[in-house]
Amino acid sequence: MANMAENDIPPARRAWISIVTGILLVGNVMAAGFGLAMLVWALQEMGYKGEQWGFLGIILFSFVSLPVMLLLFLPGTILVATLGRKRARLGFRVFLIIALVAGVLMNVAALACIPLSEKMRRQELQKERLVYTSGLYDAVKRGDAGRVESILKSNPQAMYDHTLDMSLLAWAVGNDDQTMVELLLKHGADVNDGGGGLPSPLHVAAKRGNVTIADILLKHGANINAEDSDSYQETPLVYAQNAGKTAMVQFLKSKGAAVVNIKEKAWRAQYYGKIYELRSILDDGFNVNETWASGTLLHFAAEQGQINIVALLLDRGAKIDTSLGLGTPLHAAAYKGKAEAIEYLIRRGANPNVVESRNYTPLYWASQNGHVEAVRVLLKNGANPNLGESAIMEAKRQGHTEVVALLRQHGAKEPAATSVSGPEQ
Repeated sequence: MANMAENDIPPARRAWISIVTGILLVGNVMAAGFGLAMLVWALQEMGYKGEQWGFLGIILFSFVSLPVMLLLFLPGTILVATLGRKRARLGFRVFLIIALVAGVLMNVAALACIPLSEKMRRQELQKERLVYTSGLYDAVKRGDAGRVESILKSNPQAMYDHTLDMSLLAWAVGNDDQTMVELLLKHGADVNDGGGGLPSPLHVAAKRGNVTIADILLKHGANINAEDSDSYQETPLVYAQNAGKTAMVQFLKSKGAAVVNIKEKAWRAQYYGKIYELRSILDDGFNVNETWASGTLLHFAAEQGQINIVALLLDRGAKIDTSLGLGTPLHAAAYKGKAEAIEYLIRRGANPNVVESRNYTPLYWASQNGHVEAVRVLLKNGANPNLGESAIMEAKRQGHTEVVALLRQHGAKEPAATSVSGPEQ
C-alpha cells in the first residue's frame, strides 16, 4: 500500500513539483538578498559608518537570516510532503540542507557587501573632498569662528585637505565675514586662492565693494592686479567697475591697481564677444574706427566671424573698407575662412574685389588657406579670380586641389612661367 501511495504521483507531476520547488527556493533567496541590500543601502545613506558596521552586521545576521530561512522551509515542506510518505523525510532533509546553505551564503554575501559599501562611500566622499568629518566647511559657512579656531588648532592640515568650488577664504569674503577672513589668514589660508579656478578672494571683495576686507587681503599679500582664470581675464578693479562699486574703484586705484584704458577694454569686449559691454563703451563715446597695428574692431570681429558685433560696429559707423594689417575687414574674414562674415560684409557694401597694398585680394587669402566655402561665397558674389596676385597659383602651391578646381570653373587663368613664393603675412 505504501508503494502504491508513493507511485500515485506520476513522474511528470513529480518533476513539475521539483521545478516549482526550485523556483520558489531561488526566488526566496533572491528576494531576501535584495531586501538585505536595500536595508544596508538605506542605513548607509542615514550615515552609518566605520565601527558601527560590525555591530550592524551581527544584527542583520541574527534577526534577518532566521525569518528568511523559515520562509524558505515553508513552501518546501508543503511540496515535499506531496512526494509520498517514505520519500518525504529524505526530501525534506535535502531541502533543509539546501535552504540552510543558501541562507548562510546569502548572509555571508550580505556581510561581505557591508565593508565594500563603506569603502565605496568613503571613496565618494574623498572624491568630493568635502570636509564634513572635521566640520570646517560648515563652520566657515555658518560664521562659527570658535569652531573653526578649534578645528584648525587640533588639525592645521584641515585647511588644505579639501578642494571646494570656492575656497574657504573666498567663501568668508563672500559672506562679508571680516572676523572669519582674519582667522583663516592667521592660520595660513592662501590669500590669492579662490578655489576651483574661481576668481581670487580680492575679486570677490571688489565685486561686493567691501573696502575693509579688501584692505585686509592686500595687507596679507593679495595680488591687486590678479586676473581671473576665465576667458575675460579681468582684474579686481574691473570687477569693481562692472559692479558699480565707486568707493572700491577709488580704493584700488589708490593702492596702485593698474587702470585698464578704454581702448583695451573695448578690444577685450569685442574679442570675448561681450556685445552689451561693447555697446556701452560705444555709447560712452569710444571711436568705433579706433585703430590698432593690425586693424580696427571691425577687422577683428570679421576675422572671428562675430556677425552680431560686425553688425553693431557697422551700425555705429565703422568704415568697411579701411585697410590695415591683412587688408580690409573682408580680407581678414577671408583669411580665416569666415564665410558667413564674408557674405554679411558684402551685403553691407564691402567690395569683393578690393586689392590691398601688396596686391592681394580677399579671394587670394581664402585660396591660400584652402577655405573652400569662403572661396565659393566670394566667387558667387562677383570676386574676380584673375585680379591681383594669382589666387589659383597660390592654391596650387599650397596643394588645395578643391579650391583650384573651383577657381577654374569660374574662369581663373594660370599665368605661364610665374614663380610664386607666397605672401608675407
